[in-house]
Amino acid sequence: MWPLLQLFIDIAFHRRGPEDVPPAGVLLGLVLCTAMAVQVVSLMALGNLFPRAVAETAVHLALTLGAYALVLHWRGHGARFRQTATALLGTATLLGLVMLPVVTWLDAGIRAEAVAPLALLAFFVLMVWSIDITGFVLSRALGAHYVVGVLLALAVIILDATLRRQWLPPA
Repeated sequence: MWPLLQLFIDIAFHRRGPEDVPPAGVLLGLVLCTAMAVQVVSLMALGNLFPRAVAETAVHLALTLGAYALVLHWRGHGARFRQTATALLGTATLLGLVMLPVVTWLDAGIRAEAVAPLALLAFFVLMVWSIDITGFVLSRALGAHYVVGVLLALAVIILDATLRRQWLPPA
């Protein structure tokens, strides 16, 4: 367990890349389940009911992983999907666990109409880091410049947010 955790930490700090992730389907399945669980718990901590949290998580993961699979296939790197998805989901899970108390703190401030500037700063830093990690992983998987990975990550974030708002309007 620790070597896998260390691998995702190393990827988050750009010390290793998705090519270092074992291309095992079982590992991808386990990391996918863990990522889903963390995201569902995060959404429920923000007041979403379980069915809504599951639906939003499923749509988010289907959109983002589908978009990344499409881009990898289009660029002739479809065989790298399993490793890339595992790296993205593993690092997103770790970052999600770090972000959970920050988002809860931010949500409490919003509800009380007294958002702490430190909560906003922490949220912003973690969001930028998330984009950085995704851009890094994508650039390595595509054999492209880091900026290309970051721009692709931003495009998928915008696409995901737009489509989720259309398909799952606020309750």
